Amino acid sequence: MKLYMPVAIAAQFLLTSLCPGQVPGAMNYQGRVVEDGQLVNSNGMAVTLMLWDAAVGGRTRYQEVDSVDVVDGLYTTTLGDNPSEGSSASLAEALIILGTNSWLGIQFGDDPELTPRERLLSVPFALTVRGVYVDAIGNAGVGSDSPGERLVVDGAVTIGNTLTPAPLAGTIRWTGVDFEGYTGSDWVSLTTGRTNEPPPAGMVFVPAGTFTMGSNVGGDAEPDHEVTLSSFYLSKYETTYGEWYEVNTWATNNGYSFANLGREGSGGENGALPTSSSNEPVTRVNWHDAVVWCNARSEKENLTPIYTYTGAVIRSSTSTAACDNAVFNTGADGYRLPTEAEWEYAARYRNGTTWTPGNYASGATHDYHSEAACQAVAWYATNSSGRTHPVGEKNWNQLGAHDMGGNVREWCWDWYMGLYSAGSVTNPVGPPGPVVYRVRRGGSWDHDTNYLRCANRSGTDPSFANYRYGFRCVRGL
Repeated sequence: MKLYMPVAIAAQFLLTSLCPGQVPGAMNYQGRVVEDGQLVNSNGMAVTLMLWDAAVGGRTRYQEVDSVDVVDGLYTTTLGDNPSEGSSASLAEALIILGTNSWLGIQFGDDPELTPRERLLSVPFALTVRGVYVDAIGNAGVGSDSPGERLVVDGAVTIGNTLTPAPLAGTIRWTGVDFEGYTGSDWVSLTTGRTNEPPPAGMVFVPAGTFTMGSNVGGDAEPDHEVTLSSFYLSKYETTYGEWYEVNTWATNNGYSFANLGREGSGGENGALPTSSSNEPVTRVNWHDAVVWCNARSEKENLTPIYTYTGAVIRSSTSTAACDNAVFNTGADGYRLPTEAEWEYAARYRNGTTWTPGNYASGATHDYHSEAACQAVAWYATNSSGRTHPVGEKNWNQLGAHDMGGNVREWCWDWYMGLYSAGSVTNPVGPPGPVVYRVRRGGSWDHDTNYLRCANRSGTDPSFANYRYGFRCVRGL
């Protein structure tokens, strides 16, 4: 069994951003397991976590064996609370405090240790130190860049003494002072309204945060500017033809109509029955089709549709006036297109502190000049053999989303107006419209690597459909 542990969906716990003493004695840890390119599902898998004092060779300073349930490739355990014979929780705590001088090795069952070992500084923990963050499965972290900052949390905070048992879910033992009235002898338990609530099927959780959007290297991605976004859910994959056809069939039997029937990948027939290639992205759909399909999917799943016009749910993509003047109901819980800012944020997200550069493909290890880096994460002209491919065959980005660089270009909500406006913004939805074009993001199966860049953007008539264009959905929290 060949297993990998790339960066997890959850945020990273960056020890270097803590002040001395502000380190947990045990850490919730989230990792990913893949076998032959497929996400593993397994109950009671034995995982050995080892803390070393060097990247290779060296001594095993701490070891524990945990039993984990792997669901869709993800598992969560706690590092430091289950020492094997000869190890101790206090030793694990000391090694965690050392941070950059400690390395983590992982072994599943009898398989060899996964390599390379990860320096604790960059191990993906389901915690963060910037304010408060609750990940998709309910792990929570507290902290700040300054020990004098107050803790702000959307939920209940309970403080208790370490001599009394703390609740297991979302509990971290801190040393040092982290917020007003808190001392190192206490534990903190965080409870939020979303604890233990997994993302909707086929979606990943995107945590709230602030990043620098754009790229000051010429073109229409200027000027770069600060954008703050609330958390949301993002589809792991571009919408497949199979998904499109199922919802479209339901929709046309329930009062919906579409300008285009959609196509199975780049080479299918418009509106045809799905075939063995139904897992390729839907193409030949325009922006109007995409927003109406999102409304239909919402209603089909008993959610509140996002897009309305004059108070009515938009159910026809042939009603261009209604679509072009759609009201974006941010309070609804249904499916929608990502805003341009949400798309770029998700494409560039690494850990909430560092970000993929704008001249990289999403999830790539080098910029767009590296064919090897691009081919690992995207289908484009060099490697696509002139066609679309099933979604999810290329490596995911750090959130767990696939194909954000290539396969098909993706429609976004925003009207396209060329250069960005300068200045910091929060939850932007683009310029007012109607104007001429809607935003497209990402490259496609017949574009060169320049189009794969996370910061690359362009606009297209929202009534235009071809075999390069598709979309993916998001949902608000």
